[in-house]
Amino acid sequence: MAHKEDMERPESRDWHCFQILAYEFPADDVAEAERKIKAMLRRKKLGAYDQSRIDRLRQLKNQLQNEIRLFDKSQYYRGAKGLTAGFEDFDIDRMVLDYLWQYKDVSDKDMLGMVSFAIYAYYLR
Repeated sequence: MAHKEDMERPESRDWHCFQILAYEFPADDVAEAERKIKAMLRRKKLGAYDQSRIDRLRQLKNQLQNEIRLFDKSQYYRGAKGLTAGFEDFDIDRMVLDYLWQYKDVSDKDMLGMVSFAIYAYYLR
């Protein structure tokens, strides 16, 4: 499922919101991320702000962040495949399928992008 050519970043509304939420951490001011999302939606003409949708995407982001930060204790961690951390250290295909099951309202392409971005942000960096 998760092939390099499939890992192009989606350009959807959810994707753009997720990118902002990905850098939100528990100690951060939630209002700041929401202000950035509102500005981005206006700038990119992606429609009105929807608090319930942002809450849903934040919930997904928090779950991904918590799971990936378990590192070798994560149910999706497959072990280091090289000398440095890599995407292949996690079972991205299974993560995408499992999270799609929980978040049926997120598109396949968005979920692949979100899982991949979360692995980059919380594991590879």
